[in-house]
Parts: sequence; C-alpha cells; structure tokens
Amino acid sequence: MLVFAFGNTNLAKASSFASISGTVWINGLPADSISFRITPEFIYNKINSNTVTVKCDNQGRFSFRRDVRSDMERLDITIWGNGTRFITNQLINAGDRIYLSYSETSYAAAVKFTGNGSPKYNCSYAIQNVLYPLAGSEHELLPLVHSKDLNGMIFFNRLIPRTDKREKLAEKIIDLAKDSIPPLFAKMIKADVKGYFAEARMRWFIYDFAYSKGSAEVRQLFETESRRYLDTADAAIISRSPNQIKFLYRLAVAKLMFDKGSESKTIYEICQKISSEYSGTLREKVLTFYLLASPDGDSEEYEGCLKNAANSFKSKTSVHFLRERLISSYSKRPLMDFAMPDSTGKIRKISEFKGKVVVIDFWFTNCVPCVELSKNLKENILPLYKSEKEIVFITINLDKYKKTWMKSLKSGLYTSYRSIDLFSGGVAFEHPFVKHYGLQGAPYLFLVNRQGILLDSNLSKENKNMVDQINKALYQEK
Repeated sequence: MLVFAFGNTNLAKASSFASISGTVWINGLPADSISFRITPEFIYNKINSNTVTVKCDNQGRFSFRRDVRSDMERLDITIWGNGTRFITNQLINAGDRIYLSYSETSYAAAVKFTGNGSPKYNCSYAIQNVLYPLAGSEHELLPLVHSKDLNGMIFFNRLIPRTDKREKLAEKIIDLAKDSIPPLFAKMIKADVKGYFAEARMRWFIYDFAYSKGSAEVRQLFETESRRYLDTADAAIISRSPNQIKFLYRLAVAKLMFDKGSESKTIYEICQKISSEYSGTLREKVLTFYLLASPDGDSEEYEGCLKNAANSFKSKTSVHFLRERLISSYSKRPLMDFAMPDSTGKIRKISEFKGKVVVIDFWFTNCVPCVELSKNLKENILPLYKSEKEIVFITINLDKYKKTWMKSLKSGLYTSYRSIDLFSGGVAFEHPFVKHYGLQGAPYLFLVNRQGILLDSNLSKENKNMVDQINKALYQEK
C-alpha cells in the first residue's frame, strides 16, 4: 500500500514572495549551508538561474525568502555539510510558506515539507525517490549495449519493463496528491514525469542505433513509443517542462537517424528536423535547448544556426541567451586569459602557453561522459603526441570543493600524466572564464592555436575529426 502525507492544503492570501525555513541534519551533524537555485523559465541547464546560499546555525536551522515574479518557478535545493544532498525539481510560487524537516542517519532519511503550499513539495520529493533508482538501471545496462548479446530488442526488453513499473508508481503518487495541489502545478508535475520517461526512451533508441542499426523490429518499437508519449496539445504546459523539451529534442534526433538510416547527422540537419517537427513556442524552445548545448559539429555551421535563430525567434529570453552564446562561440578570437591554481598551488595563466597549441578539457567529479572522454584521450589521442613538445593538454575542474577535486585527480579517471590540472576555485560554472564562454555542463574541449586564438570552443570528440583539427593547428598553422 502506498501512503504519502502531502501536507497542509490551506492556501493563504497570495503575496509576492515565498519562504522556506527549517532544520537539516545529516548523519548526526547539523548542515553547514543550504543552496537554493531558482529558475524562472527553463532555457537550458543552469542558464537563466540564480543561486542563493544561506548559512545554517549550530542547530541546523535556516531561513530563505524569495520574491516570486511569475505564477511558477523551479527550485533546486542543495544541502551542504556532512555529505551533500539534493532535493531537485521543486515548483515554487508566491504565497508558499514552507518548513523543511530533514533528518538523515546511516539507515534512512526522514524528509517532510509542511506549511502553506507544501503538498506539491512532498509530491515532487516522493517522485524524485521513485525516479532515482531508474538511473542505476540505466547505468548498469547502457554500457552492455556494446556487447553483441545485449543490443536491439534484447536491450529494450530488459530496460522498458523496469521503467514501466517506476512510471506507474510515479503516476500513482500524482493521483494521490492531485486534489491537494493547484491544477497548474499538478499538470506540470505530470508533464515532467511523462517527459522524464519519454526522454529516457528516446535516449536509449539513439544510443542503441550505433549497434542495432535501426533494425525493423527496433524501428517498430520506436514508432510505438513515440506515439505513446508524443502529446503537444497543451503546448503552454509542455513548453515550460525541461523534461518535455529534452524529450522533443531527442525525438527529433531519433527520427532523423531512422529516416537517414545512419547515426551521422550535422547541426544543420538537426535544426531542420526540429523546425519541421514543431511550430511556435515549442519549436523555439527545442531549438534553443539544442543550440545552447553547444552541439558537436562544424563550428561555422553552428554559428550560422545560432545567428539564424537569434535573428528570427520571438522569445526575448531565448534571443538574449542565443546572442550571448553566439558572441562567446565565435572562433578566430583571442582566448580570454585566466588565472587558476594547479595541483601544486601554483597559479597558471593561458598566456604562459603562447607559442604552443593548447587543448583544454572541462570536467567535474561524477560526470560519466567526462570519464569516458578522459579514457578515450588517454588511449587514442595522447599517444599520438607522446613526443610532441609543441602541444599542451590542460584540464579545468568545475567542482565546488578542492578536496573533491584532489580525490578525483588521485583516482586517475579524469586526467592523465600529460595534463596540467587546474581548479576553478570552487565557483565552478560561476568562474568568469567559464561564464564568458557560456558553459553549462561538461565535458567540453577547447582548441587554442600558437597565437592564443580560440579555434574551436567545442572541439569534436570524434577521434578522426579531433586529430585532424589538432594536426592542422600543430603542423599547418605556424
């Protein structure tokens, strides 16, 4: 039997602010601080977000207040202390008066939201705990797709039943809570959940395509799953759901791959496919999401698509961030200088490497693609330049804590003996250098020539293209 306490359903007179206070303990110790990341409108990852960190007292008590300027904003909570904990994808609105009680031991965590507006918080947190184990199933099975024994229908027959069970449980939670949650928020939570599972399925089809080559059986399943999840009737809700936008993007990419019968796709082709599949606000939202992700491909083609979108979109918010990315993505400009400490504490600047070709790799701890890229660089790229003294490999870490970075360096998973390893000082994506280039995730590779000119702010991770670009900078540009 499912039993969830969703909290006080009373709605006080609306005001222009929301507040969250409470007490947080982790493993017998009070939390150090709580970070609140507010996103008024989802554009791409942390873009358009503001983060406020408040200190806890020696009893783990904290208080946070936020002026809310729209009918609904998104909230991610990070708890810092004896460990780091996350409460993600909450929906906040004016009038919320929330008290958070968080007490965790080595055995279990007791988490409860009470106060005005609390039902939607408890519902979202319950769903978060349902979705989290799904990631474990995915990480377990995705690498096995490389095996001839686990791709195509075998892969989907194993993974889909696991997710169906989770999806039904999440839907049950929403049904239990919907009467105590305002209709707008209930619709958004439902759209987020549906988008989460839909996006996961499209991601699996894209991942599997390289191995099953889009067999007739897999294609039939793809079409069935697409029809099951595609519903753009309520565009006003869907356009505000990050998971739905990600799903629509991956759906367009998967369709393009099945149509072409190939996993090869250019930035222009993906933009064209998105434009032909969607219209209006959804089209702009999906294209903005894709273009701000700095897709892998030809840099000039990317700049052309950015310019076209920035000059034609109606959304002022999308246009603002697209133009920012356009400015930061322009190649053939001097790389912004920086000063960051290496693993010995010595301050390093990009200017000291002038006269050499520089490859910069951005990463953070627990980033699976970062580990995969590092492994590929060590096994397939660095050996090609073993005796080449005119090239420098730099890594820039985006962790919050130096001790986390140092521990990851020792693991050997993220860097190599050849790299100069730098730390962004704990400000991560807020570092001026990182913000200047609009980075919102990792990994990213920069390629800089001998004159300090940024040749590519999103160097291809495909080995042949990567080597061709590096060799051109090394041997053709003197």
